[in-house]
Amino acid sequence: MPPLPSPSSSSAPAPILLISADGESFTIEAFHLLAASAQFRAQASAQDLASTPPIHFFDPAIESAPTLRLFLQLITAGSLSLPLPSGSLEPDTHLHALNALVHFLIKWGCGPALSTLTLHLGAELRAHRLAPLSAFVLASTAKDLELALSALKERRDKDVRWPKGSKKERWVAAKAGARGLDAKSLPLDVWRLIRPSYVWALVRASGEADWDEKGFDRAFEEFVRAADDAEGR
Repeated sequence: MPPLPSPSSSSAPAPILLISADGESFTIEAFHLLAASAQFRAQASAQDLASTPPIHFFDPAIESAPTLRLFLQLITAGSLSLPLPSGSLEPDTHLHALNALVHFLIKWGCGPALSTLTLHLGAELRAHRLAPLSAFVLASTAKDLELALSALKERRDKDVRWPKGSKKERWVAAKAGARGLDAKSLPLDVWRLIRPSYVWALVRASGEADWDEKGFDRAFEEFVRAADDAEGR
């Protein structure tokens, strides 16, 4: 039996060029991108894989160069290497970048990458390299109740509080001395980042003053599930 002919090199997927909303270009091997999302696969299937045209992104809020850089690191390495501060209560300086990444993954249907990211964030949280408040914000964006509960547990175990005199201008109006995930103490910028249903659940659970801390977590979970049911999820 004669040997099967080897595939033509011209049929092999060529690297794909990505152009961010702010005009920066990135090149990635096709199999990484196509494995990340059915939407990317559908976009490429309409083209000759040996000469796929550049993919342009246009939303500056979630498709800028910093977001694409994190996305490519995530889908090629399976994790992120960030300068995560140790033991910090205040939201991490890269919170907005990570939040944009979560929105990007949701928009482009990158379910496996989003799962990888939330697992990675959970590990960073438990290792005290990610602030509980940051983890909670990212969990709300990703609709990851398990990560949100882990952030609440970390807050409870560490009993961290906003220290006096440490407010930063970008996190205005944090209430000094209050617990980091106390709904009454959250900085304004953080309120704006949290999904409304998670804010509502946090406020409602905080109103159960007679409950112990574990009861607070249970109440929060019940209110999130109730909000999800009301939204028809």
